[in-house]
Amino acid sequence: MCLHQALDPKMVAMIEQVIVPELRQNGKVGEPGPDLTRTTSIDPSVTLVFDREGWSPKLFENLAKAGIAVITWTKNRQSEDWSATAFRETEVPRYGPAETLTRKMWLAEQTMPLTKRLNVREIRRRLEDGRQLSMVTTHPTLSRPQVAGAMFSRWSQENFFKYMRQEFNLDSLTTQGLEEIDPEARVVNPEARQLNKEMKLTKLRPGRLRNRLAEPALSRNVRMKYESESAQAESEAQTLKTKLEATPTHVKNGQLSEPLQTLPSVDRLIYDTIRMMAYRTEVRMMSPIILAQGKKRNARKLLQALYRAKANIIPEDQAKSLRVRVLGLGSTGLDQALNGLFSELNGLGATYPGTDLRMIYELAN
Repeated sequence: MCLHQALDPKMVAMIEQVIVPELRQNGKVGEPGPDLTRTTSIDPSVTLVFDREGWSPKLFENLAKAGIAVITWTKNRQSEDWSATAFRETEVPRYGPAETLTRKMWLAEQTMPLTKRLNVREIRRRLEDGRQLSMVTTHPTLSRPQVAGAMFSRWSQENFFKYMRQEFNLDSLTTQGLEEIDPEARVVNPEARQLNKEMKLTKLRPGRLRNRLAEPALSRNVRMKYESESAQAESEAQTLKTKLEATPTHVKNGQLSEPLQTLPSVDRLIYDTIRMMAYRTEVRMMSPIILAQGKKRNARKLLQALYRAKANIIPEDQAKSLRVRVLGLGSTGLDQALNGLFSELNGLGATYPGTDLRMIYELAN
């Protein structure tokens, strides 16, 4: 599922208004789904994994009633630390784009009431320095290591976007043109944003002045000056507060003096799709290289070196083949890792587009 939004709505709203309806339309979520608030033995239809931006006990309860489980970080709920004796060391899977690894973690679990109708499983990881990272899930049957693995594997998503922006130009400008955003779309009021900014700066000034007034060695004239400035700062802060309360935080896009515009979504989607397809191809090419490299893992760097390497392209009409002879990367170890990739590519029997010449990849002697 790929969502392109000209504006940036909150994650809770996106889950409720866009993602869940799309899952229902695609048949991923039944109507009605299993009520997870009433059972501890039935698997959910779908499990959503997201960060703290999606924290909403009401949302979790509504999703659980629809048969949708969640896994997310706990937000503002962790009270006191659990006893160190409650934690057990276990192997946790870490899901990456090319492979699944495991890592030992100290985990513990308790049941936590989140709403009147919903209890959640709180799972904590104890770090070496004693800190405890808390996550919750409404999934009734998923094992503790699998819940932790799903949550900690979100870093692979973060790394995906970082790498895509750096190496594949994701989110770059695809055209010089712009298109109008719906005039009825609700957007943040620029006036309210500016008032908020001024309010934050103004609120700091009275506190600093009060700290100065607390100094015992102030002369009478200096004290009077600070008292006058403090009273003025308090008055300015109150004026801004009154003005901010009277200013709507959101307005319709058409009400702005300069309505917002955005990049054409169709063009962007086409270009980003091509980029992601190229990325997935690269990820698939990593697997045989990782197997050949063993513990020394630098598959992406090796592939990038391969892209820059020189090669001879030799058509062989009688054999109906097109031989791509790479001149090597200057290291026996790197060349051996490439041999694993070339063996797999050659086994595919792919032909060069528009011809019947089978592609054969090899390293020059």
